[in-house]
Amino acid sequence: MSNPGYPLTWPEALRAAKDGAVIECSACNPECGNIRAIYDDARHVLVDWIWTDWVLTPDATDIAAPWRIVPQEEVQS
Repeated sequence: MSNPGYPLTWPEALRAAKDGAVIECSACNPECGNIRAIYDDARHVLVDWIWTDWVLTPDATDIAAPWRIVPQEEVQS
């Protein structure tokens, strides 16, 4: 995670998602890998950036975890 804005706090990550960024949590379940999320303007929730019907409800551990903005080149690959 070489992003200069890393790590973001949960409120910073949520604001970035509301502004259109894809965000990622680095401390999620290792079996599932990191979770990337976007903000759904219609429902006002975070959703998985691919499976947008999957609403993310971070628990206290994820909220305290380091978050980052995913650079566009990583999102498009």
